[in-house]
Amino acid sequence: MRAVTVCQPYAELIAAGVKLVENRTWPTKYRGRLLIHAGRSRDWMSTRVVDGVEFCAHTQKPVDLLAFGAVIATVTLLDCLPIEEIRAGKHDDRFPWLNAHEHTEGPFCWIFDKGVTRFEKPLQYRGKQGLFDINPLDLQRIAAEQALRATSHNPS
Repeated sequence: MRAVTVCQPYAELIAAGVKLVENRTWPTKYRGRLLIHAGRSRDWMSTRVVDGVEFCAHTQKPVDLLAFGAVIATVTLLDCLPIEEIRAGKHDDRFPWLNAHEHTEGPFCWIFDKGVTRFEKPLQYRGKQGLFDINPLDLQRIAAEQALRATSHNPS
């Protein structure tokens, strides 16, 4: 399955169904299901500390609750459009909300369907640049390994 690494907090906003546009400097011809991998970098995240807890300014969640270096959701990539066409209104009939969406910045806007599927637990995985493939069987194996580690640390 195809995947893309997105820095936090934007990966979280996509997984929450809030961010329906991912901005890239490069276009893609790919359309269809896409895994969202939350990158390890914290460079894009602004935070604030309240009572000793660090919160992400964009999501209002404690930073400790955000996943880093993990696959967290799947979305459907509907289209990839240049910002100039969006600003010129060329896609208003298909995506009437797009021009006003707070994350429509470009230069290329990857448009996601609202039907996001968030994983119950983030699956630790090393990301890559560009679109990359992840074998669904690898994700199943990682989920099983993580569950096994969790049960071995918490015996009942």
